[in-house]
Amino acid sequence: IKTGDTVRDGRGRVFQVGQLLGRGLWGRTYAAREDGSDSEWVVKLPYGAEDHAEGEVSLTQACREIFDEQLRILQSAPCPGLVEVETHFVLEDGTPVMVMPRLPSSLERRLNSGCSLEELHRTVLDIGLRLQALAEYL
Repeated sequence: IKTGDTVRDGRGRVFQVGQLLGRGLWGRTYAAREDGSDSEWVVKLPYGAEDHAEGEVSLTQACREIFDEQLRILQSAPCPGLVEVETHFVLEDGTPVMVMPRLPSSLERRLNSGCSLEELHRTVLDIGLRLQALAEYL
C-alpha cells in the first residue's frame, strides 16, 4: 500500500489511502478516508517482503504474527484507552490490513496548533488517566 491507493474491505467499503502517519517496529500506518464519507480513518498493516532484505522471510512472518496478535487483542474486548478496530481484511497480495478511527486530536496536533499551557496540561493529565485505566484493565 502507498499514498493514493484504494483498498476495499470484504463488505464493499472503499478507503482512499492518504499520507503516511508513521512507521513502527513491525508495520506502518496511513491516514485514510472512506469513499462517500468525511470520516477519517487509520489504515495499519505489517511490513511485507518488499520492506526486508531478500531472504528475510522470518522477519516478514514475525511482523504478520505481531499484527495478528494486536488485532486479536484489540478485538477481544473493549478496553479503556485503546482504539477499536472498525474493520479488517486481507489484500489480494495477502497483506492483512486493519482500519481504525482516526482520533480528532493528538498530542502532536495540539502542540503544533500552538495550544495553551493549560490545554497541554489537561491533555497530559488525560493521557495519564487513560494509561492508568488501561493498566488497571490489563
